Formats: sequence, C-alpha cells, structure tokens
Amino acid sequence: MPKIIMDERKWTLAVILLLLSCIGIYNLYNYINRRSERAVSFKNCTIKYQYRMDSPDMDGEEYRAATGRLASCLCKSYSQKPDTAIARKIMEIYNSQGQHILFNTAHIKNYSKLDSIIKYQKSVFDTLALYD
Repeated sequence: MPKIIMDERKWTLAVILLLLSCIGIYNLYNYINRRSERAVSFKNCTIKYQYRMDSPDMDGEEYRAATGRLASCLCKSYSQKPDTAIARKIMEIYNSQGQHILFNTAHIKNYSKLDSIIKYQKSVFDTLALYD
C-alpha cells in the first residue's frame, strides 16, 4: 500500500483553508442568530417582521413599522366589517405612535376621529423603518 506524502506547503494550505471555512461558518451562524422573526397581531391581522439585534440605535423602528402595517390592516378590516374592538385598537395605535410620524410639522393634521384615520391611513401610519 503506497503512503500518501504531502509536503509542508500543502499542509499549510489545507490548514489555512480549514480555518477560513470555520471562521466563515461561525460568522454566518452569528448573522443568522442576530436576526429573529417576531410578529404583532390583533384579531385577523398578523404582521411578521425581522428584528435585528445588532442595531441598538434603531430604537424599535422595526416594531413601529410593523405596528403601522398592523394598523393599516386593521383599517381595511374595519372598512369591510365594523367592529368596536378593532376601532379601539386602531385608536390605541394612533394615540401611542401615529401622531409623531408626520415629519413636516406645517402639514400635521389632528385625526381625532376614526373616520379620518381610516381615510388617511397611509399618511397617519408610516410603515417605513429607516436604517443608517
């Protein structure tokens, strides 16, 4: 049976490639673990979003955007079939975060009635998460 003989350069190359592949797999595993899927839901509307744990400066932007999408879904659901619980949830979301979403303060309107909120839902509930 012949012996397999490798010279020193081939062993070095094999060890370096093995180390690089281990580092790559470790980085991929950490990247996947930093992103977790979360969901917000109410009644028949469920919104799933990716939460990034490596961005501490985001201050809940993903959650705010997902809640805005939930509110838009609830507005559509309420337009099809009015429900008191859905109306309360829409007003709760609006009162907690809907008022500070508009960036141009000269055009801020007070949408205190549910009809106005449903009519102007795209400008009231912003669903954009801004990353730096």
